[in-house]
Amino acid sequence: MKEFKYIVLLIILCGLMITRSQAQVTLSSEDCRRLVVENNKDLKEAELRIKEAEANMKIAKKAYLPSVEASATGIYSPNLELVLGPEMMTNNLSMFATDVMMSQPIYAGGKIKAINAQAKIGQEMAGQSYELTHAEILLLADQAYWNLAAAKEAVGLSDNYLTMLTEMEDQMNAMYEVGLAPASEKLKVGVQKNQAEINLVKAKNGVEIATAYLNQLLGQELETEIILSDALIDDDHNRVNVNGGLEKALNNRNELKLAENQILLAEYDRKIARADYLPEAGVTAGYMYAYADKIGENIDPIGLVGGRVSIPVFHFGERKQKEQLAKIKKEKAQNDYSKTEDYVTLEIKQISLELEENYQQVLMSIKNVGQATESLEETKVSFDAQLNTTADVLNAQAEWQKAHFDLIIALRDYELKKTSWEKAIGALTNHNID
Repeated sequence: MKEFKYIVLLIILCGLMITRSQAQVTLSSEDCRRLVVENNKDLKEAELRIKEAEANMKIAKKAYLPSVEASATGIYSPNLELVLGPEMMTNNLSMFATDVMMSQPIYAGGKIKAINAQAKIGQEMAGQSYELTHAEILLLADQAYWNLAAAKEAVGLSDNYLTMLTEMEDQMNAMYEVGLAPASEKLKVGVQKNQAEINLVKAKNGVEIATAYLNQLLGQELETEIILSDALIDDDHNRVNVNGGLEKALNNRNELKLAENQILLAEYDRKIARADYLPEAGVTAGYMYAYADKIGENIDPIGLVGGRVSIPVFHFGERKQKEQLAKIKKEKAQNDYSKTEDYVTLEIKQISLELEENYQQVLMSIKNVGQATESLEETKVSFDAQLNTTADVLNAQAEWQKAHFDLIIALRDYELKKTSWEKAIGALTNHNID
């Protein structure tokens, strides 16, 4: 029986190990964008706003159609003394009336047309608001992806640096044993190695944090291992062409489209305010039927056709004030559009300069890596020939590590700045990840 329990426990443990080993995903930057978009709750809310706008559009269209209403009324009075005619009297009365009426607006001062136009604009704005949120989410996805890529690169770099110091420590121990180096020189390497071990732990913690954050965006378990299929590379063909960026931004940015639609909404508000003080006309048609007991024969249904015209006469200047208010709203919307246009222009200028700066930083970092590597190799040769000190080698190794780390950061920043540029020119649209 005990053997059976051990077997069951072993099976459970194996199952847990298999489950844990399966808790990993391989992810490209495009996959990351797509999955983060699918999991994002803000985008789901934006989708609901689009559906809401579509529903409002359908409701607004109904104003063009006739409305049909039916009503019925029944009356019973048990204690009513009513003389119905000579020699005819009753102390109770039952009555019933019903009608079905159809109303069709003919003219409403342009209000119905304006309301429908506003509903259509509202639908467009819901889509533009979605695109804005979508662009923000893509930027967020790229930041999480490339931060994790940089963190993984930092771990590899820290591990290589620690290996380098371990080899140096072994060399110094051997030299100390044969009396070629004092204990102080050996201790210098030991101190540097201890710090490198701490930095390696910090780098691994950075990967854990970056992985957990990306997993949260992806809607996965925070401990899921993520293998990145895209890496930070120093490719000269990766340079972004910023020519025509401002023109693209002015044509594509949804902030400008939203601001422009706000102007249109304000204009239609003015038309609606004006329509409230214009004549309105409509027609009605229907049938009516009434019945009362003890009065005589039932009345046949009666067909009704009618028309209605309403003409505002005097409202103490209310119309003028409402139109003035609508005009002010439009002027505010126009001012907001101008401010947004200025902001977009400045943003394009700033990011284009930062892109070039980041690109030059990548080139300089690549150059520094080459020089630091060459310097380290020469310093090691000189140290073996007893022309350099232990401190010289340690400094050269530290410069080698710093140069590589600076390159990692420069490549990450350039990738993120490219995404910021795409967002700035309005290129991060929904079809980009379909």
